[in-house]
Amino acid sequence: MLANMAARRDLASYVDNVTQCAICRSDFSEPRQLPCLHTFCLDCITQHVSRTELEGNSPACPVCRKQFSIPVAGVKQLPHNFFVAGLVEAKKTASQPAAGQPCEVCLALSEGDAASVSQATNYCVDCREKMCEKCSVRCRRAKVQHQVVALGKEF
Repeated sequence: MLANMAARRDLASYVDNVTQCAICRSDFSEPRQLPCLHTFCLDCITQHVSRTELEGNSPACPVCRKQFSIPVAGVKQLPHNFFVAGLVEAKKTASQPAAGQPCEVCLALSEGDAASVSQATNYCVDCREKMCEKCSVRCRRAKVQHQVVALGKEF
């Protein structure tokens, strides 16, 4: 039991590190990726680049200091990091309270008839679905086990 709690703490710490901007220390907002593969909020990297230009220097990654070129159309054209954006969304969804949320698997199987749908108690990070206990069993027993967390609990 203690090992499971420690593993959850480690997972929570890892998810926080991956989903937080190194500049503002908040969850990413419109995450953009630099050529060095470090990711920052669009607003944060825009402000960083504007300060660098005022100092007369070429922009460098705030983490590794590797210089990069700004796309012709501006910082907004830096690649959007969809993977990180998905993690931020999964983190937000998993931390929402479970009350009143239907199981998305049961809801799909019932063809939208919410009256016969169980209440969601879990969230599968891999499937990105809120599930009842019964439906989450398939994710926990898959050949490649999915990451299933209790809905309403932080990572």
